[in-house]
Amino acid sequence: MSDIRFDLIAKQLVSHVSPVLLLWATAYSLGWSLWLLAFYVVTPYFAPFTVGLYVLTIIRCSLTDTSIPLHIRTLGLCRLFYSIFLRQPLFNIAWWIDEILFPLYHLVLIKSPIFILGQPRSGTTKLLDLLATNEGNVLALKLWEYTFPILWLQYLVDYIEVYDQKYFNNWMKKQLDPFAKDKTNQLSKMHRISMDKWEEDNMAFSSLFLFSTSDLIYHPGSESMKLLTNFFSLDNSVRRSMFDFHKKMVKKVMFRRGNEKSVYMAKWVMCWNGEYKHIMDTYPGARYIFIYRNPEESIPSLLKLISGITLYLTDFDPFTSPAFRVIMMNYIYRGHKDEIEFAKSLIQKKQHVQLVSFSELYKNIEEKIENIAELLQLPMPVEYKEFIREEHKKQAQHEKTDTVRHLRRKEEIEQRCPGFCAQLDELRMLTNTTELNPTLDDLKCM
Repeated sequence: MSDIRFDLIAKQLVSHVSPVLLLWATAYSLGWSLWLLAFYVVTPYFAPFTVGLYVLTIIRCSLTDTSIPLHIRTLGLCRLFYSIFLRQPLFNIAWWIDEILFPLYHLVLIKSPIFILGQPRSGTTKLLDLLATNEGNVLALKLWEYTFPILWLQYLVDYIEVYDQKYFNNWMKKQLDPFAKDKTNQLSKMHRISMDKWEEDNMAFSSLFLFSTSDLIYHPGSESMKLLTNFFSLDNSVRRSMFDFHKKMVKKVMFRRGNEKSVYMAKWVMCWNGEYKHIMDTYPGARYIFIYRNPEESIPSLLKLISGITLYLTDFDPFTSPAFRVIMMNYIYRGHKDEIEFAKSLIQKKQHVQLVSFSELYKNIEEKIENIAELLQLPMPVEYKEFIREEHKKQAQHEKTDTVRHLRRKEEIEQRCPGFCAQLDELRMLTNTTELNPTLDDLKCM
């Protein structure tokens, strides 16, 4: 197959480049070109979504790294062009409108938030689904809410949603499923993604700061990979602004649809690029749930998912590149080591830590969720208990994903992740003591 996909390039040019050109053409016809240029020059100094100099590195890699197919490099550049010259400026304006219309959202308190951590394909999404459905007591952000973290826009969507449901049978909502046309249905089965589903908070960094490991799909070159898999490659001021934005984003959603009992809950599986240290600094009173799975099962499943998503979006499997494969595998293995060390550090600090085995959760969902909720002091209404009971029944019919293609790494995984589950099993035994797991009242005094 040729490495040039002109159909994909044309699609990206139409969807990402043409809106920017239309903006400039309109400004020129109205005689506003200088005003638009001045806007681009001035707004970065007042922008909540700072785009650092690291973007220049990504652009350079996209232009010069010939080991990556031309159409992939073009797709990445089109997305950057659209984000920098249209999305970012519009979102900057929309964000400051929020500051004028809804300044009271700053008064929202995020008390003892809950972070679900773990490696990708370890059950983090399922666990978040199970816990966040208790919406009267738990508030988790949906994908569309941190893709568009603008309060007035979210209120507008709420208004439109009423009419979409009433008159169009949720037709507009159904269009928000990115994998709706996945012919094999494998991606939807492995990891259902929809704008209306809870997702990983880190995705906001991808769309607004252009910095996330998920962006490796469009920038799979060696240099850009080393950059995007290391959060500390960014300046400290940029890292702090990203988490300052995150906190404001959460406050906005809590302001809009939270209540006095709402506890913020997040899933953050991409934190192993170093973001977990900033999570701890930004939310010092946070509580943590680690879910872990045998790497010999989770890693092959992750590789299959990455290959599937990139093939679906770009018609290119990055694992055919030896450099991509080496850097990605090192990143994955490092994440397993960091998870153990982070769990240990939290236990030593006597923060609220729960460790949940993937296999034990799926053996008895009902019992495990009740146990987790009890330790978190989350009430379980009758209808929520019924939902958990039904999920437990459904799990018995779940079909396991075929990952045979990626199982050839079994020996390598054993060598690079020795005793991963055994070490976390030992830590789980430690966290069974009340001394190492302070109560919610204890956390309020910290």
